[in-house]
Amino acid sequence: MNQQHLWENKWSKVWHLLPATLFAKKVRTYLQDLHVRAILDVWAWDGKDSKYFAKKWYSVTSLDISASAIQILQQYIQQKNIPNITPRVGDLCTYDSREKFDVIYAHLSLHYFDHQTTQTIFRQLHNLLNPFGYLFVKCKSIDDSLAGQGTEIEKDFYFRDGKYQHFFSKDYLETCLQDFEILRLKKSTSKHQYFDQSIHYSHFVEAFARKKV
Repeated sequence: MNQQHLWENKWSKVWHLLPATLFAKKVRTYLQDLHVRAILDVWAWDGKDSKYFAKKWYSVTSLDISASAIQILQQYIQQKNIPNITPRVGDLCTYDSREKFDVIYAHLSLHYFDHQTTQTIFRQLHNLLNPFGYLFVKCKSIDDSLAGQGTEIEKDFYFRDGKYQHFFSKDYLETCLQDFEILRLKKSTSKHQYFDQSIHYSHFVEAFARKKV
C-alpha cells in the first residue's frame, strides 16, 4: 500500500510553496499562550505550514515521504536562510527519532491508510510526543462528496484514481485518540485547492488533543 511513487510524481510537477492553511492558523491561535517550542509537521508536503510555524519562532521538523516535496522545502530554506526548519524524508510508520516533540501537527496527512496502519500511526504519534504534548489532526470526513467513490477495501477506505483514501467519522477519530485527552473534536467544511488548481468544497473532521501520561 506504498503510495510514495504517486506523491513523488505529483510533487515533481510543483515548483512553488502554497500558502499556509486555515487549520495551521487555528492551531497557532490555540498555541500562542502555551509554552511549547518543538513541532513535528507530519507528511508536511512542501512545508507550507512548516514555514508558517517557523515564522512564529517555533522549531519545526518537517517530515514527508516524498523526496521531491522535501527538496522544494529545502530550496526555500536555503534561499530564505531559515534556521528553525529541519526537513526530513521518511515514513512516519517507521520514523525512528530519539527527539520528542511538544506538538505534532497532521493536516490532511493521516487519511490514506487502512485501519491497522492508522492505529499504528496514532500509537507512533503518542510515542513521539513529550508528556502532555499536543496533537492536532484534520482528516477527510465520511460526509465528503468523494466518500464512497472507487473500490471499497474496508469500511470507509477506498481506492480511486490510483490513490487510497480513508474517510473519518467523528466516532472513528475519537477511537483513534483513545490514548489522548480530546480537547476539541468537530466537523468542518472549507474550500480546498487541488494539484490541478481546481477548487472544491470538502468536508473534514478535526481534533485538538493532548497526550495522556
